[in-house]
Amino acid sequence: MIERFKEIVRMSPIATDKFINHCIGVYEILKQSGNREDVCNAGLYHSIYGTSYFDVTSQNAYNLNDRELIRKEIGEYAEDLVYKMCILPNREKTILSGNCDFSLSTYLDICKICKSNLIELKKSEGTNNTIEFDLFRYELLISYFNKKINPFLLENKLKNQVKVIDNLFPYHYHWSLDHYVKNSLFKPNHTSSKSQKYSDKTGRFVSYLSKKDFLNLDIFPYIKKIASDLGQDLFLKEYYIGCYNKSTYSDYHFDSSYSDTITILIYPNLYWEDAWAGDLKFYDDPPNSHFNRVIDFIPGRVVMFDSRIKHKVMPISSLAEMDRYSIAIKACFYSGLESFYEKDMNFDNMIYVSSS
Repeated sequence: MIERFKEIVRMSPIATDKFINHCIGVYEILKQSGNREDVCNAGLYHSIYGTSYFDVTSQNAYNLNDRELIRKEIGEYAEDLVYKMCILPNREKTILSGNCDFSLSTYLDICKICKSNLIELKKSEGTNNTIEFDLFRYELLISYFNKKINPFLLENKLKNQVKVIDNLFPYHYHWSLDHYVKNSLFKPNHTSSKSQKYSDKTGRFVSYLSKKDFLNLDIFPYIKKIASDLGQDLFLKEYYIGCYNKSTYSDYHFDSSYSDTITILIYPNLYWEDAWAGDLKFYDDPPNSHFNRVIDFIPGRVVMFDSRIKHKVMPISSLAEMDRYSIAIKACFYSGLESFYEKDMNFDNMIYVSSS
């Protein structure tokens, strides 16, 4: 198989040892992973018709208008996999974003080939954030497809929605959250492990948490319950504590422009009075027309919403006898992982929460 592949490719004027060795490397990775022969053969020929990354192919050497030669070499199914991969525009993005009309079994096999392709590239050319992130997503897709799940077709129960959960936390844990935000260093005039203060105009204070800080909150079981209720795995992108003093507020804003991204707000205060205000106000679009919902600030409450919905925290009353705290979590479903490109694509801080 490999010798015949070399023979075919070397008839092309653009054939190089680097290209040949790369394709053989993909084939060997697939073989070592125990994949079927047709999938391995498709991996060997995975770029034979060219891709959106390069136009000239070994197939040009034969001056053919059909694919019969490669079908005879690797079989109809394997050749069909190769052809489907080669004609995709911006292959990685298209596959990982679910913008392809494949059956689950075809999608699974193509993901295995693409994952092996990236592993081989990583070996030969080194790694970078894009390769690592794409490998992570291919591994997830393979896991989903093996379970006969298409994550791109799962219902987003928060699409254009705002939902409230009360009494999620037992009293002892609610008390620990209240104690944490009021007595830790994550407050104005102090420093956190990922300190960042902004929005001086509104006077609020935001302290970003590291992954370790967040996990030390022991909040994972409750987030897992939220994921289970939503029926989808969650990918937590960033987490921070918001502190609002008297008369402080937030400007109206939205947290993401991407679909399938969500915001989870947790209210850790043990006590709060209605007269102290600080309610969460959600806006229709455009925001200066009218708002569609106001959520009271109630201790222990969890508010979840589509991150594309505009919202703001209303000013804290001068009557307030304590600060208003929130723990904010920016998250997404698998189909919203493209949102990691919003900033610096640093997914080292990401936490994966399974819904099962």
